[in-house]
This record gives sequence, C-alpha cells and structure tokens, in this order.
Amino acid sequence: MTHIVTAKKMELHVGSGDDGALNAAVFGSGLYVLSGCAATVVSANKVTIAGGEILMHGRHIRVGASGESVAIDNGAQARKRHDLIGILYRRDAANQDIEDAPLHVLKGAAVPDSPADPAYNASASILKGDAEVFRPLYRVPIDGLSVGAPVPLYGTLGSLSEAFADLAGKADKAHKHPVSDMTGGALPISLGGTGATSAAGARNALGLGNTAGALPVANGGTGVTTDAAIALKSYPVGALYVSFSATSPASLFGGTWAQITGRFLRAASGTGTGGSDTCTLTSGQMPNHHHGVISERDGDWMGLWQSNVSEGGLWWVVSNSTPGANKGIKTTSVGSDSSHNNMPAYQDVYVWRRTA
Repeated sequence: MTHIVTAKKMELHVGSGDDGALNAAVFGSGLYVLSGCAATVVSANKVTIAGGEILMHGRHIRVGASGESVAIDNGAQARKRHDLIGILYRRDAANQDIEDAPLHVLKGAAVPDSPADPAYNASASILKGDAEVFRPLYRVPIDGLSVGAPVPLYGTLGSLSEAFADLAGKADKAHKHPVSDMTGGALPISLGGTGATSAAGARNALGLGNTAGALPVANGGTGVTTDAAIALKSYPVGALYVSFSATSPASLFGGTWAQITGRFLRAASGTGTGGSDTCTLTSGQMPNHHHGVISERDGDWMGLWQSNVSEGGLWWVVSNSTPGANKGIKTTSVGSDSSHNNMPAYQDVYVWRRTA
C-alpha cells in the first residue's frame, strides 16, 4: 500500500524500515563503511574494530568511539583457515520486532591448504524483510598459529564534502595546458592525450597500428586506407557489378573484372550459358498442317474422274495434238524465311564479374 512517510499523523507511523529504504535508495543497498572501522589484530585470538559508521542495506550502524573487540579461535599447526568478521542483523519477531546488529565472527574450516571463506546466506536482505542477515566486513587469514592482516570486504562511501572537494579540483575553469605540454602537437598521455606528434604515432599509441587512415580489421575496421579500397571490400571475387554507366569498376575500385555482354542473367546452380537474341524455325518446330492444290494454270487443266461403269475405273483425257511441255503443280508460296525475335522487353545495362 502506498503511504506518505514524512508527514504528520495522529499515530506512530515512521519506522526503521522507512529510513533504511530511503538510505538504500540514496546511497546504495550494499554494505558500506562511511568512516573509521579499521581492523587491528591484537593477539592470536582477538581483533579490534575501531569506532566508525556503517551503512548496511540502508540501516545506520555505529561502532562506538572506543572500538569493539571480537574473539577468534586459535589456529592449529599445519592448518589454515579463513574467519569472517562482520555485522549480524537480527529482528526478533517474537519480541515486537526488536532489532540489533552486533559484530559477529564466522569461523572457517581448518584445512592443510587453500582455505575457503565460511558460508553464509548472501541472498538474505534486510530490505526484503529477512529476520537474520550477515554481511562480512573483514576476512581474517589464519596460518598455523599466526593471524594475518584482516582483508577489507566492504565498500566505502565518502562524505559529500569530500566529493565536492574532489570535483572542485577536477572542474577548475582556469585549467590550462602549458605550451611545453603541446610542443609539436603532442599532448602527454598523463593529460589525456596520446603523447604522439603525428597521426601514425597517435595510432600506435592507441594500439591501432601505424598505417595512416587504415583501421585494422582486428580493431573493427576494414584494414584499407582509401574510399575505393573500402568499396572494393563490398565486391568479393565472383561478385557482380551492375551499372548504367560504361565505366569499368576496375577504374573505380581496382581489382580485376570481366565484362559480361549480350547475355541475360539467369539464376542457376552452375555457370552455364546459352540462348540467342533471335530464333529461326525449321520444319521440326512448325505445326502439323496442309495446303490445297490448284488444278488449272494458264489454260491448262488437270483432272481425274471416276466412270460409272461397273468396274469403276479411272478415266483420263488425251489430246490428239502433240503434248506441250510437262509442268509441275505447286501450292501457293507463303512466308519469307526470316527469323523472329525471342526477347522480352529489356533495358541494356553494363555488367562485370570480379575475377581477382
């Protein structure tokens, strides 16, 4: 349910969870040392945490100014172990949700070598309402009977005054580079430059190689130095270049190209060619048909008829005069023996294939 926290009401309505949630939203939801809390090994079985301020899941935890000591178990010969010193948050649900967060030690397992940190529930969170949450401040390495220097495991948050002072030093409006810093065009690396006086030197300083204008393939570039060479990368060997201009791509981009002329392009599984602009039909392509025969020409007539005698023989006419020259009979001549165009509507373009 949504409710206003910073408000006057006729009841107690602001709790530690409200302040904790606000702090976590502003400063972060982890474990942070705001100040102090240095760890000191006092003896083989005692470590002292100095006074300081801690923020854990938004909850403000204070170690008193005089510091606080925690006990650790003695080590053992030929054994190593890691102990963790941290904050153990507890909420007593059976006692009106009373909360506390004392320093606590988790003892690790003693092993011959390569000790591990003791396990704890790293997913538990005060912000999620868990009743018991542990977070480590220090790892204490123990080798045999010796206690090593505690290793910090927390984050830190400086004060706002420290942050403002740091920003003020970085945002100096009067900041200038002396001429000596830029002699010959070289801005030192320590001041944000490359320390080089030439493009090639700058590229070397940036780890990009010294070929002017060429960004290596390994660095996400093309490895070439000119627009033409970059364009040629788009046409690997075997690629086609199509244009309405008769200018060869070899003169535009370089490379070796073979021009394709007088051919339609057809998608296929191989590189076969074929076809023709025109096609002449032969009798094999003609449709099955017949022509009528004219029986009279220039007054000459030819004909046959069947008699009505019982034999049904054929009669023919014989002239008493000398026959004229024999004449063959031809059907009417048609056609011009020309080829026909076999192409669809088209637009001429210039095509080259890259060969090398």
